[in-house]
Formats: sequence, structure tokens, C-alpha cells
Amino acid sequence: MTVKITKPALNLREELADLRKPSGIAGEALLRADSVQEQRDLINAGRKNLLINGDMQIAQRGTSATASGSTYGQYISVDHWAPYYHQTDCEQVDADIENRKVKALKITAGGTNGRHYVYTKIENGSASLGGGQPFSLSFWAKSSQNFNYTIEMRYYNSASENNGSATILATEVSFGTEWKRYTFNGLTAVDGSHSATRDAFLLINAGAASEGTGSDLQITEVQLELGSVATEFDNSLSYGEQLALCSRYYQNTGTGYAYATVLGLGYANTTTSVIVHHELRVPMRTTPSFSSNGTFQTTQTGVTGITNIVMSTSSPTNVRVDFTTSGVNVGEPYGVRNVNDANAYIAFDAEL
Repeated sequence: MTVKITKPALNLREELADLRKPSGIAGEALLRADSVQEQRDLINAGRKNLLINGDMQIAQRGTSATASGSTYGQYISVDHWAPYYHQTDCEQVDADIENRKVKALKITAGGTNGRHYVYTKIENGSASLGGGQPFSLSFWAKSSQNFNYTIEMRYYNSASENNGSATILATEVSFGTEWKRYTFNGLTAVDGSHSATRDAFLLINAGAASEGTGSDLQITEVQLELGSVATEFDNSLSYGEQLALCSRYYQNTGTGYAYATVLGLGYANTTTSVIVHHELRVPMRTTPSFSSNGTFQTTQTGVTGITNIVMSTSSPTNVRVDFTTSGVNVGEPYGVRNVNDANAYIAFDAEL
């Protein structure tokens, strides 16, 4: 004899909802989240972007500049991002994406190469990425023409372009003339010399062929994060927090004001020298190099011009700057200011 047994349909979602689990209100919200991004937001997971200044907000060196020569290390406008080719113009521009006002980096090809080539580095990035950990990349981009781009990850010895290894993350990525968000999930880039002292180098390159002088690439909200799924861009950092991150690699005294005092109060150690001891606003990656731009003078009555500026001693946290002048009184306090030059500055550089 055949026995037929029937049971009512089971709604698994309702059954799970009825379970007596100690998840609480927060746990319920986490379980019901529709995306990885929503889960991150709920638990306040913190900074997820391994890149610095991915939204191009910080431009301590100025909003525009042109590369001189074809070489690495040309951080000339937007902090922590650099071109390679001679006469490439770099510019921080305003952009409107999905009714949001954002900053973007615009790379305009120039010279005989006429190529779009832009990169950023992740300090000691081999430690977090070079072992084969999955990561994801996302950004907004557009180009003046429909160009295909290659995205590449390289690893180098710290703060150099030596002993490199390279992984192509994506090829033939077509950037159109309208803003579009690009996502690349589940990427890996193994570093054969996997080490905590090797930097990761993210490169976006339009290839060996010239795109043409005057053609441009614009890019913003670049995010590289651990995990196999790209999430929304992390907007949690304030401008001040972004500036502090960038200042680990570069900082200057530029104020945008004429006759502004630089570095702070110093003293005359001879009749021809004023010394200023300056505490850097955040500790830098390493002992910085030094440069200055513009004309300076002491601030005492009678005004004495500065004829030479050198950084005589320094560390990642403090520097001593010596200003050569004349007619100052030994032991007396003096300040140093720019001479009617809003673009004058003294800079400290520890870029990768």
C-alpha cells in the first residue's frame, strides 16, 4: 500500500527570522543588509582605501603644472599622483558626477610622446597585496576621445623603481567621453620578492601609441581595497585627515598670502644668519629633502633680505632652516616672511 505524506510549503526566510538567536537589533540589521557596502557602513569598518588622495582633493604644490622630462617622481600638482612623460600637463579640476561636485585629476598629453600615463604608490604595499591577497579596484574616469587603457600593478624596492615586478590587472579598458564608474573585482598581483619594505605602484597607461598632444584623461574617486568586491568610494575622511595623510610625504609653508611669515619665530646666531627650528606638522616618511620658491626677508624694522636658505639639520619630525641675511643682532628673535609673493613657500619632500 502506498502512503502519501504532504507538508505545507516552508518559507525559509520567515523560519530564520523566528529563530531565537542572540543577534540583537544591530545583528538583525547586519543580516538584512543588501550589500557588502551596507554591512561596512553598519559596523563602521573604518578606512578601507589603500590609496591616498584618491578623490584628488589635496593639491599642495598647486592646481596645475607641466612635467619636465620623462622620468618618475614628478609629483607636480595633485598630491601623491604623478605623470611620467615630458610636457604632460597635470591639473586639479572640478567635475560633476551624478549631481555631485567633486575634484578630479586631468592629465593632458603633450610633447612628442603624447601619452596618458599616471601612477600612485602605496607605501610598503607588497606587505598587504604582494602575497596574493584578493583586492578590488574602482574609479570614475573619462577621456577626450575613446581610448583603451591598461591598468597595471608593479612592486619596487622602497621609494625607488628598482628590482621591479609587474602584473597586468586589465587591458583594453575603454574610457569614453562621459564619466563612468569602472570596477575590477577579485584581482591579485603576486610580488615575487614579497616584502614589507617594497612599495606597490598602481599605473594607468594608455599604451605605447601616442594618443595625441592635447588629448586628455580625467580620473577621480580611485579606490583600491582588500576583498573580492569593490564597494562604494570611502568619503568618510575629512579634508584635514586627507591633508595629514598627504603630509607624510610632502608639506610646504605656502599660505597664498603676501608677506606671510614662514616656519615660525627664530633667532640670530650670528650677525648674518637667522636660524628657525620648525616642527613638521605630521611626522614624514623619512628625513625630507628641502626646496624653496620665492623671495624672503626678515620681519624686523628696517627689513633685511634673505640671500640664501639651507636646511642644515633635519629628521622626520623636526628641521632646522638657516637663512643668510645681514645686520641682525645675535641672540635676538626674528621671523622670516615672503616678499609680497603669495606663491612663495618652503617645502619638505619625502615622496615615494
